[in-house]
Amino acid sequence: MSSYVLAITSDAAGNPYTGPGRIGHVVWVVPAAVEAAFGIPVVNEFTSGGPLAHVACAPSVIRARLLQGGRDVPISEIEAVAGTSLPNGTLFPGIERALRAFGVAESFSPSNPLPGWMMNPAGGRLVSPAAFPQYLAASQGGCIVMADPVTPPPPPIEEPEMQTFVIEPGSEPTLIPGLAGTSTLNLVADVSVSVELFIWEPDGTPVATKVVALLGNGAVAGKGPAQVSGYLRDVLDVATFMGPCTLYLAAAAVPYSVSVY
Repeated sequence: MSSYVLAITSDAAGNPYTGPGRIGHVVWVVPAAVEAAFGIPVVNEFTSGGPLAHVACAPSVIRARLLQGGRDVPISEIEAVAGTSLPNGTLFPGIERALRAFGVAESFSPSNPLPGWMMNPAGGRLVSPAAFPQYLAASQGGCIVMADPVTPPPPPIEEPEMQTFVIEPGSEPTLIPGLAGTSTLNLVADVSVSVELFIWEPDGTPVATKVVALLGNGAVAGKGPAQVSGYLRDVLDVATFMGPCTLYLAAAAVPYSVSVY
């Protein structure tokens, strides 16, 4: 998808006009699909703060396009790069130079832009696509095609760090703070054993206590270890608990390991 810089002739208010006394003007044409994906920032050239406000239609379009991509560049800086001046405003080569300088891929096309919304910087107006034929009829010929903002990839999902402990018979209880109800718990022993678990909230409020039975025939029998896995809240039968919490693991009759993440 793309949007377009369209040079037209207009009246003093920036409306499409081809009669005597017409002046040059620039608008931003944004097809509906681009508007739906990125929106259309509106910039008013008369109040944009630049030293050349009444000839700043092109810099205002450029600034709006940069805002669409999340970049806020002062209008005066755009005017300086584009070579905007009185009384001529900004020529097409200056528009292209500024777009490239601020990282917007562009190219000139002798063809007409696709229909769409118009951001008219004269007064800062968003004009319906229904008016596009009027703007096209006042075109000075061709347009500058601007690439759309690049949608940044979603941030990587950080996998929680796995913590693993081996609980030996007769050892002191093991405490694992900073967990949630949706933390994944994995208990493993070589033979069947019962393991006593507690969880409580950070302020010491008890949440649940359970003796979890790890049942199995033992790894030595070729049947695999005794194991229980699941969300912490499910293992301890507190399905609605979200946390945070601390997990207390008591020693058992045989060694067992616990992994949590």
